[in-house]
Amino acid sequence: MRRGLFAIVGALLITAVMASPARGSNSATPSDRVAAVDQYLVEQMAAHHIPGLAVAITRGQQVVHVAGFGHDSAGNPVTESTLFQVASLSKSFTALAVLQLVDDGLLRLDDTVVSHLPEFQLADPRGSLITVRQILTQTSGLADSTNPDFSKSQPSSLAEAIESMRDSHLAADPGTRWSYHNPNYQIAARLVEVVSGEPFGDYIRRHVFEPAGMFSSVTETTNTDAIAGLADGHIVVFGMPVPALALGTFVEGSGGVVSSAADMAQWLLVNANDGRAANGAQIVSPEGFRQWHSPGSPSGYALGWFTAGPADAPTQLDHTGNQMTYGAAQVLIPDQDLGVALLFNSSSALQSDQTAIRRGVLAILRGEPAPSTTSGLPSWAVDALLGAITIAALILGALAVIRSARWARHHRGKRVRLVLGLLPSLALVALVALVPLLASLLYDGRNVTWFGVFYGWPALAIAGGAAGSAAALTLAARVWNVVRSGSWTRSPANPAASSAGTERADVSVS
Repeated sequence: MRRGLFAIVGALLITAVMASPARGSNSATPSDRVAAVDQYLVEQMAAHHIPGLAVAITRGQQVVHVAGFGHDSAGNPVTESTLFQVASLSKSFTALAVLQLVDDGLLRLDDTVVSHLPEFQLADPRGSLITVRQILTQTSGLADSTNPDFSKSQPSSLAEAIESMRDSHLAADPGTRWSYHNPNYQIAARLVEVVSGEPFGDYIRRHVFEPAGMFSSVTETTNTDAIAGLADGHIVVFGMPVPALALGTFVEGSGGVVSSAADMAQWLLVNANDGRAANGAQIVSPEGFRQWHSPGSPSGYALGWFTAGPADAPTQLDHTGNQMTYGAAQVLIPDQDLGVALLFNSSSALQSDQTAIRRGVLAILRGEPAPSTTSGLPSWAVDALLGAITIAALILGALAVIRSARWARHHRGKRVRLVLGLLPSLALVALVALVPLLASLLYDGRNVTWFGVFYGWPALAIAGGAAGSAAALTLAARVWNVVRSGSWTRSPANPAASSAGTERADVSVS
């Protein structure tokens, strides 16, 4: 039974590794393959249990295709106008807002943050050296390891978000190491508020959304804000999409844009045409546009965009977003004037399904066969395995609890064996308690909580919870029966000795 429980833990770790995502491809071409893209998306929705998604494809200054598929959590059909949380795609919007302030001469990228935002005070004196450029390129030195933002009480405003960093330290000297960290873009959003004199949401609406022709898009402070037209997203539990409320995470500046495929098409045009909107409005200067798309760190991260290829002429720019109940991706292929945005009203383990679908869409637009949408086992098979692990853990745990009294009697007085019999359950409880840490390792060291594990991969969380609960109940039952029966101190009865004593007594009486 102990071997069975440890086999469960091993299986949990193996299935977590099998679902690790791969990076997307680097190029795409023609705009006349949208029918194949649509067919592919419908097939992938069925294969990966995605309730609804929307796509936008642009080429040069033209919107080639915008469409919606499936339904939202209220049962309404998804269209090109359906609203989605675009999560970390929001960072490119925040970066643009900062660059507009640079264009206006109100700040410079190499200014220190504290020179414009005196309230930005860390417990680490190196915090005063952090520049505007460094927060936008994720090289500020702040990291999830030293500022675990998801584990903290969530702020209700950008001002509170900055205040919550007062006890934080840096993981590295500013400018020396890249580390993806959402609070960097909350700092940037607060800079926009203070320097412009407008609330961040108002600034984005007036200076970014409206000039770009994105009239349906809004921003939110937390991902549970009531937004007209925005339905709840989904989590996928053992292959079944289930409507779910978001976690209530603070997202302003770092992940708070709510948009549609139609609006994201306009956004792609801005990014593909040197910062000009479809109506010709210049939203950011040519120099600002160059800075926006130029990697500012060895990782290839620009200002709200990942890049691939030469620093002075990236061959691809992309970014993904994960709001647990929503997922999103945007991709630009500059040398082919191609832009793609994908919006999902569900997520998947480590976004593996969405990442694979993005790769498939790009392949079709290049005129190539779509690659397999799985890495290792398909997600439904991994979830099925986790379901089997859950059932096995519950059965083994129940049997161990039922047999705990007999186990205690069997090992009465054998202290070493009693201890060895308790250690596996204790080790399994400790290992399951480390699941968020293990998930963090699979998620590039990001701060992961138990809520995040459940929302991000419900099947893994349920299987881990079942295994941990079974081990904890087994441990408690065995300890209780050892104490109750006195197995720790009593030696087992010696039948031979008892029989001999009885015979001696009989002889003496006679």
